[in-house]
Amino acid sequence: MNRAGCLAAFQVLANFEVNRQKMQVKELLLGSTNLTKRYKLSTMDWKIFGTAFLTLFLAELGDKTQLAVITMTASTESKVSVFLGGAAALVLVTLIGVLVGGVLSEYIPTEWLQRIVAAAFIVIGVLMLLGKL
Repeated sequence: MNRAGCLAAFQVLANFEVNRQKMQVKELLLGSTNLTKRYKLSTMDWKIFGTAFLTLFLAELGDKTQLAVITMTASTESKVSVFLGGAAALVLVTLIGVLVGGVLSEYIPTEWLQRIVAAAFIVIGVLMLLGKL
């Protein structure tokens, strides 16, 4: 992940924390919890969708994945195959992240999970700045 990706990820984590706190206040005011709605596929939060899209877009821009796709595309005539293979891989990686995040959130409180992830991003960012990663 490059510096821009680290900065984007940090901004998303901060934005996610603010949105989480807003949701908690809303739940307290309304007297309900959204646990039953959390895993329904029919509910679509466009703000989270946009945040996830923008974060991944910025993080992957100029990353090793994009460079690998550029190299593969240059060495083949089947550009569509490279596109579909790369897109499928990113979808699968994202699915794994969502599933692991869902399982972890069942056992680890969300605020601790966010702290762990934020600390990991900070460590990765510092290591990158020091040239150790």
